[in-house]
Amino acid sequence: MRTLAWRLCTLFALTLPIACQRQNSVELTLVARGLNLETQISALRETATIGAERLQVTVEYMATRAEVAQRQRQGLEATLVARGSPAPGSSTVPTGTPFPLPGTTLPTALAASSASLTPLAPGQAALTNVVMAAYVRKDDCASEPVYEFETNSDRIYIVATAHNVRAGALLAARFVISGREVLHEWRPGSSIDGNCIWFFVDQSDLPFVAGSWNARLELNEEPASDAISFSIRDADSQAP
Repeated sequence: MRTLAWRLCTLFALTLPIACQRQNSVELTLVARGLNLETQISALRETATIGAERLQVTVEYMATRAEVAQRQRQGLEATLVARGSPAPGSSTVPTGTPFPLPGTTLPTALAASSASLTPLAPGQAALTNVVMAAYVRKDDCASEPVYEFETNSDRIYIVATAHNVRAGALLAARFVISGREVLHEWRPGSSIDGNCIWFFVDQSDLPFVAGSWNARLELNEEPASDAISFSIRDADSQAP
């Protein structure tokens, strides 16, 4: 009888460490899985935050591109009208009414993107498709229309397409801010018809102070375009 009891005690003593080891193994496995789940949840939260930021940047970028597309469309329509073609969707030539997309309002400056919205007479000199820009391409046309600049900008261009401008004609651009203005003049050495011309101002002409500006082109000392409005904002205010 004593031998049987001794054997049972010995068997229990041997199985007890194994049971403890199994319990510890299960607990360690659960802890590891918990840590793994916390890591995955943290990664998902970080990914969601980055995705939301990227989506916001995409929305802002598309809004900017939509505004640029509107300006380009307005300039093209004004050029077609100035050359005698009817505006898209109309049977008669418009008399200066802009063509905004449904549900949008274009800035006042865009309605003045052409020197004249009446058809050009044969041989009539004119400047059309007038836009503001930060840069010009090798073909002298604007890289893209820009109507907002900063106080630390290098240059501000006014660009137009010249039609039937003879050699020696007097072309000029007048930039105005708060009653101060600068006038740049130029006489081409050869005739210009269908090519771009440009003028620019930099900090040596007028300090780029924040506010509302306007620029206008002249041909032979007569206005060749309406005043094109643009703005300059304080570069320091854009710092985060």
